[in-house]
Amino acid sequence: MEENQSCRCLGQPSESKGCQHHCWLVFLESLRKEILESKREIKELICRKIPDPPVVLVSSKEVCEYAAIAPKTLYRCEKKNMISYHSRTSKGKLYRYEDMVKLKKIYHNLPD
Repeated sequence: MEENQSCRCLGQPSESKGCQHHCWLVFLESLRKEILESKREIKELICRKIPDPPVVLVSSKEVCEYAAIAPKTLYRCEKKNMISYHSRTSKGKLYRYEDMVKLKKIYHNLPD
């Protein structure tokens, strides 16, 4: 056999005995190391705290208009824990936008 045969697997020179698929083992080991490094980098990115999006607040009047319900119905929905207000101001209660959307779906039996 020739001293420096070309490996059929990756086209790289193989050992003097010819291709014993050693090149694949080296390749797979290097690929495994790259995957582990990528996994570590991805984990670090996920672990970083991404700031939460700002909370969008809407008034009780906006909730009633969006959900097509009366203020008394909104009050009853609060009592049934279908929606809860986020905060109170001198002008009234404020609700989160997401809760308003959920209330409309629940109250009117709409699909997701």
